[in-house]
Amino acid sequence: MIGGTRRVAIALVAVALLGAAAQPLRATTRILLLGDSITRGYPIPGGYRDPLMTGLIAGGWQFQFIGSHQIFPTPAMTDAGQASHEGHDGYRIDQITANLNGDDGQTDSNGGHWLEREGVPDVILLHIGTNDVLQGYQIATMGDRLEVLLDSIHAILPDVRVLLSSIVPIAGNSVANAIVQTFNGEIESQIVPAQQALGRRIGFVDQYANFVDEDGAILAERLADFAHPNEIGYEAMAATWLQALEAVLPMTFSQWRERNFSAAQIADATISGATADYDQDGLSTLLEWFHALNPLVNDACDARRGEVGLIGDSVTGERWLQMTYRASDRVSGAGIEWEGCEDLASDSWELVDADTQALGLGGEGFTDVRVRIAIPPSAKQFFLRLRVEASLD
Repeated sequence: MIGGTRRVAIALVAVALLGAAAQPLRATTRILLLGDSITRGYPIPGGYRDPLMTGLIAGGWQFQFIGSHQIFPTPAMTDAGQASHEGHDGYRIDQITANLNGDDGQTDSNGGHWLEREGVPDVILLHIGTNDVLQGYQIATMGDRLEVLLDSIHAILPDVRVLLSSIVPIAGNSVANAIVQTFNGEIESQIVPAQQALGRRIGFVDQYANFVDEDGAILAERLADFAHPNEIGYEAMAATWLQALEAVLPMTFSQWRERNFSAAQIADATISGATADYDQDGLSTLLEWFHALNPLVNDACDARRGEVGLIGDSVTGERWLQMTYRASDRVSGAGIEWEGCEDLASDSWELVDADTQALGLGGEGFTDVRVRIAIPPSAKQFFLRLRVEASLD
């Protein structure tokens, strides 16, 4: 701690100010659709990708499909610039792994290094394993190889979110489909929980359920052949992916309000307006959104995850304010900056440089962030505030 007897007053003033320029947070979520020919969309152009794109656009989500492939789209996908994907015909689990930061040399790999290209994904939708079953390839190690794939993904992109699905049924071959069911059970009950225990952003999505009835019989009317969905099947897959994505995608302030307030409350600015404080916890509605809090419950104490502290170097005399706060993983279309001043009465706030460090997941939907800001050498007191701005459209 800093030496000497001079005391420095420290305060955090959390305020919401609109209209001025602030450091933007990326508003567009990059989504990688990863897998085999079912991801590509055989034999239906666009497969699940086209209805998923349509649903995301209709929901007002800001997104971009990415990947080295642009084959087999619909005209609508091409026109929207959403044709990209990593759906590779005939690929097994190990072949997907080989091309994340390498190249297996196959023509369909497009040079590999899929996770090392410009514009890495924020979210990966992963459906893989069908070809392992069809080829009878190392069936006993399918779960182990899937874990290797997930470990490889997170070694390259530690903070990426993965939505991992069960694979669709294989019709006309009860032995093969029994393998599918065993593999799917391992994904849901063992692999995903183990990955979550490591602190990884991963969730299970059940696509198999779209292709069986309540008795577990395969719905042939949703399949184009023994393993590939038809248009009805792909639309069902898209609806399931969309539901999973809507639970994790970053939201604009307007989208967040729609999910937390009734229509009547949204119409009343004193309840849900950006500067309103309905729960009277000292945080505006805008800041409730930013800090991943409940705007209807007094939970402001959860915004700041650690005490504001004064640290310093007794040799150089340098001093810093340090604190930890909660930031939502689901904020879209926002800007933030830090401002400081030595005299609240003067209202002379100035931009200050902040050294920030994500400390990892604080819980589902938010991350704990540590911020450290230098105090001017001559300051006897210093006040700090986090400034958040967002579009209200």
